[in-house]
Amino acid sequence: MSSQFSLSNLRILLHPHYSINIFLSVFYVLLKQLIPKSYSSYIFLNNEITTQDTQVLLLLATIITIRGRKALTWLHYVDNVCKYSKMANCLLFYREQSYVSLIFYAVLCFLHFLFLATPEPTGKTNILYYRANNLDNEIQADPRLTWFVCFYAPWSPPCQNFASVFVDLATRFGDLKTFKFVKFDVNRYQAEGAKFKIDTSTFSKQLPTVALFQDGKEVKRRPQIDVKGRVLDKSHGKEVKRRPQIDVKGRVLDKSRLLTADYLINEFGAKFKIDTSTFSKQLPTVALFQDGKEVKRRPQIDVKGRVLDKSRLLTADYLINEFGLAEIYTREANKIKANNKKEQ
Repeated sequence: MSSQFSLSNLRILLHPHYSINIFLSVFYVLLKQLIPKSYSSYIFLNNEITTQDTQVLLLLATIITIRGRKALTWLHYVDNVCKYSKMANCLLFYREQSYVSLIFYAVLCFLHFLFLATPEPTGKTNILYYRANNLDNEIQADPRLTWFVCFYAPWSPPCQNFASVFVDLATRFGDLKTFKFVKFDVNRYQAEGAKFKIDTSTFSKQLPTVALFQDGKEVKRRPQIDVKGRVLDKSHGKEVKRRPQIDVKGRVLDKSRLLTADYLINEFGAKFKIDTSTFSKQLPTVALFQDGKEVKRRPQIDVKGRVLDKSRLLTADYLINEFGLAEIYTREANKIKANNKKEQ
């Protein structure tokens, strides 16, 4: 059963977006190994994989190891590997002084980006793609409905990577008539997106934005914004307390305070559960425990111990916990059952 499940997952790699992306990521090595030596001298200075090539490939492996920790899903990880591999390919062509091949390769990558976008999920996903300029009115029309809306732009890589996460949430919680999971293209309907204060500029940090609406009003959104539309929670939430303290200009106030265990226990009443690996992003971690249970910690982590509030990972587990999707689903399901009993 598990092997069938794995194979069904891997079939998506046959899609032109992924298959050509993987081909482009290994293009340099394949070209150098497979091209006849009589022709390779026209393209490469050296026919074999050189020490310089190996150094670039090792650097690539290091970057993938570090950056791969931010992947939301395994497909996001594949896209990240391909992205950094294509950058390495460009560097390798440049170091070989093969400028014509570099230009040709860059054109191929650009055409792939232009015409082979990340595929949208297929099958029943319980997602409503709202295509009109009156989403705000629709939400307010029936206050009995709960809306979980993803504001996205098709050209945005973070939105493309988040698509499978939103599908996962909609599949698990979107089968109720009163709990709607909606995707809204703010690039196409920018005027409507502006009503929700969504910034659609090239360097926007608001894409994707997920928002929860109940009783016709917005209850919560991530990332949060202030009244001017500026992103507040680049780290998934407001800072509750920090040591050492800083003033408004970022200058340290309590320089004499040492972050000793006694000081932290006195300040926060905390215990520590820390990932001590080489690339850990949990050092230092400060956690608050009350009634024998953890109440808060900084940096935040998901159920798998991955840091949430440094890399702004909108994982399914984080969103379920942050928006209380499981509780909302249970409450709406109970309402439907109660209404059905009354009708009978």
